[in-house]
Amino acid sequence: MEAVRGETRSWRAWVTTLPSADSHQRSRLSGSAVAAAAVWLLCLVQLRRPLAVVPPCWLGRSQLLELLVLWPMVLGNIAKVLPAFTEQRLLTEGTIFVCAVVVTLLLLIVPGETPPRVVSEGCSLRSLAIRSVLGLALAAAAAPAVETALVRAVYGTAAAGHAGANFRFGPDANWRTKPILKGSPHR
Repeated sequence: MEAVRGETRSWRAWVTTLPSADSHQRSRLSGSAVAAAAVWLLCLVQLRRPLAVVPPCWLGRSQLLELLVLWPMVLGNIAKVLPAFTEQRLLTEGTIFVCAVVVTLLLLIVPGETPPRVVSEGCSLRSLAIRSVLGLALAAAAAPAVETALVRAVYGTAAAGHAGANFRFGPDANWRTKPILKGSPHR
């Protein structure tokens, strides 16, 4: 190693001088490096000959990928919350865990690929497509009006108590009653 101020340093002493060189971060970095090397090695083997754990069909591969993404997130979430776990977190974390279990069971229990159905030559999908587009257009046009009517039916025209009166349109609109003038401080 190089000499610093007249003394030689071992490689261990040099490693401890690296930025963020505490043992916890070094172990995380080395663990990540080992995991990346293992994934790289498995990809190389999979290219030469199929691994037994990787399903041959695309549906099986996508289900495996879903499980490999889902469970580390669920377990990481629980591990992150565990030190400060309180009663209030029980419902949230329990719901996340139960949903992950349900998704896993659905992925493993629901039957795999089925042979594609043959559509008869005389079947026309044109009328189905037209009805679908018209139904979606009608729903998209009606949804804002229905949602506004439901909000007005439940809350009336009263302003939210924590937000104050905020009107965008009409004679009491904020831009009319309290305009922001050039040169004045923004509120």
